[in-house]
Amino acid sequence: SRMKSGTAQKMVCNMISTATMIALGRVKGSRMVNMQLSNRKLVDRGTRMIVEELGLPYAQAQTLLLVHGSVSAAIEKKLTALPADKYFVVVIIRKISILS
Repeated sequence: SRMKSGTAQKMVCNMISTATMIALGRVKGSRMVNMQLSNRKLVDRGTRMIVEELGLPYAQAQTLLLVHGSVSAAIEKKLTALPADKYFVVVIIRKISILS
């Protein structure tokens, strides 16, 4: 079967963007770890990645993700020395921006 030119162009663009993301270190294994947390689905996906990687409870992984802003940063830094009340403020601000 033969591909139409639009399909071939799309495949080439996907290959270029995938290679770029790998070269920039935004991919871990087969997963994109530096994604924008712009909706609930992506927050959930990132939280599950942290749960799998670090073995943390879901709520703690979600807090860690929202504090650090990306899966890779959360995994690298794990927990910082910030007091719990500062975590809470950062998490509330990020949740508000995601949900609105």
